[in-house]
Amino acid sequence: MAKTTLLPDGGGLYLQLSTSGKADAAVSKSWVFRSAVGGKEHRIRLGAYPDPDVSLTKARELAGGHRMHCRNGTNPLEVKLQKGRDDERAARERQAAEALVAAHGTTFKDAAEKYIAGQEAGWSSAAYRAQWRQSLEDYVYPVFGDLPVADVTPKLVLQVLEPRWAKKTKTMKDLRGRIAKVLNFAAVKGYRPKGPNPAAWKDNLEVSLARPSKVTSVVNHPALPYAKVGAFMARLRKDPSFKARALEFIILCASRAGEVLGARWREIDLKARLWTIPAERMKMRKEHNVALSEAACAILQAIKGDKPPTRLRPVCAGVHQSGRPEGVQDRSPEARPSPSARHARGYSAWVQIVLPRLGFR
Repeated sequence: MAKTTLLPDGGGLYLQLSTSGKADAAVSKSWVFRSAVGGKEHRIRLGAYPDPDVSLTKARELAGGHRMHCRNGTNPLEVKLQKGRDDERAARERQAAEALVAAHGTTFKDAAEKYIAGQEAGWSSAAYRAQWRQSLEDYVYPVFGDLPVADVTPKLVLQVLEPRWAKKTKTMKDLRGRIAKVLNFAAVKGYRPKGPNPAAWKDNLEVSLARPSKVTSVVNHPALPYAKVGAFMARLRKDPSFKARALEFIILCASRAGEVLGARWREIDLKARLWTIPAERMKMRKEHNVALSEAACAILQAIKGDKPPTRLRPVCAGVHQSGRPEGVQDRSPEARPSPSARHARGYSAWVQIVLPRLGFR
């Protein structure tokens, strides 16, 4: 049975002897201060015995401090607990300040690369991943990419956005959001102080920049009137080019250009008339089944021919890997179109080449 013995020194100071009750158990010795507050006894451990840091003189000194609290009507145990909490908070604040000093060498570019590395696995589109890096390289890094991320201010963000806001509104709107995400990431990681985001729109950049919807209105891609679809498909099927077949397949399956361009024969089951697009190639990261019509199967059968293709071979091997027909070139960075226009380039390039050939303008 456990046993505790108290040897008094006076003034509430005791040497406490504790055993577990077992015959061969060692005796634990420690200095304690006993007090009664509100009719309830409290014991405050002052230190082990023997301990060079808590001698008898030191134990008496600590006990004297606790007696003073008792005379002042305060609970010495609560005072000790509050001091512990204050010390922990001060240590955290000191560590945060030290981390901020150490992180001052982290540049905006460093923080952006770390953010992208942590997030890009969840970005299904290769074009979207490329847009993230390219937009930062084109517009942000030349201005404050090499500056400590802790030093980025709204003025610097405006220096990037303001000159191009009227002419490249969509690109700059997306870029502002990317800068804001990097700065949020930097604050969470301790690379910059937590507080208002310099790239935030509300109550910040909205004061200096016009609302995007007021600068440029969203213009949808031209659509073919449904009454002309039949005539268009008839003319499209007369075009013998591979690009015409790819465009026809996109229309028949109501698929994205990237889904068709990335299709592999292993995804196609002509007997079941089913095209299974794996999750990693879908924007929503979910496997998608496309029922193939007779016309779609006929296109695939014509491409396949008599010899069975390898399962990894692209279905649209006759279209350039970039998603554009051969001969359609990229433009310089400053003349590059907006991300939405680049995203649609694979489809629009086919349209620009095939439709005029069929008599549509």
